[in-house]
Parts: sequence; structure tokens; C-alpha cells
Amino acid sequence: MKKLIILIIFFLVSLNCYSQVATIKGKVICTNTGKTPSDGACVIIKHPLHGDIADSLGNYEFSNLELGKMYDVELLAFGYDSVIKRVKLEDTITVVNFEVEIECEYNKQKALADIKNKEIKLLLSGGIAPRGNTKLDIRFEKKFKLDYYDFGCNYVPYECLEEYNKTIFDYLDKTYGNKWREKVRKDVIFLN
Repeated sequence: MKKLIILIIFFLVSLNCYSQVATIKGKVICTNTGKTPSDGACVIIKHPLHGDIADSLGNYEFSNLELGKMYDVELLAFGYDSVIKRVKLEDTITVVNFEVEIECEYNKQKALADIKNKEIKLLLSGGIAPRGNTKLDIRFEKKFKLDYYDFGCNYVPYECLEEYNKTIFDYLDKTYGNKWREKVRKDVIFLN
């Protein structure tokens, strides 16, 4: 009897040791830019909880998952809606890609409309306590007919800010040459 119990335990341990494991991997891409979200993307698996931050190319990976099991893979990124994909691991490697689109209030179309309406802004990288305008900044705004604009504590994805500011930079270059670049505030984002 003792030998039978030892044989059963050995069989169960061996079965568990040789059970197949699986991997979920994939890529997170913003359809607006073709890149990974600039502020990072967190991908999680619930039950058991695993998390991974997509690298600079948008890649993520979870290993040592149970083959044949169902998993909910969720994407969380600032400025994007949460996306959950349910997958059953039927192969040792399962690819789950996320393509997300960001809704930008500040984009190329907004910049062109602001230029047309003479409401041009240069977007700043501020923070909780943004820097106020100096007298030189105020003169710069009047001379080039624009306003510095800081979002303060409000989050706006960098993808949106980049598209807006680069459109404004092109306009300023065409209108004023490089003169404006010599005196612009250094906290205008995406200037270089």
C-alpha cells in the first residue's frame, strides 16, 4: 500500500512538472502615430494578476501561463480607453496585439483652425506649478501674435501636443523665419 501511495504521488508530481506552459505576447500601437503610446502602456492579466509595461517599441510579454486556460488581457494607458481581450491559450505562444486610437483635442486640425482664427498657442510642458510669463515672454507673445499655453494639472497625451505644436512651428517658420526660435521659451515642447 505504501509503495502504491508513493507511486501515485510520484506520478502526480511528474504530471505537474511536465505540464505545458504558455506565453502571451504582443504589441501596443497607437493608430494615430504608428508608435507605442508615449506615456507608456500597462498590460495586465487578471486571475492571477500579472502586469507588464510595454517597452519603447510597444512590446510586452507574459510567460509561464497555463496552457488551455482562458485569460483576460487588459490594456491600460493614459488618454486611451481601457481595452480587454479574452483569449484561450491553445498554443504555447499566443499573440495579442492592441491597436488604440487617441482622441486629441489638440491636433493638426486644431492648430490650423487656431492659425486661421488668429488664436495661436505654443503648448508648454508644465506641471502642478507652471512657470508664469516674464515681461520678455509677454513681449514675445505680442510680437508673434500668439499665447503660451500650459495645461497645468490636466493630462493631455504627448502625441496630441506634438502634432499641434509642430504645425504651429511650421507656420511660424514660414511667417517669421527663425527669428521667433531665438527668443521662444525653452519649455515649449517638441521644439527641438
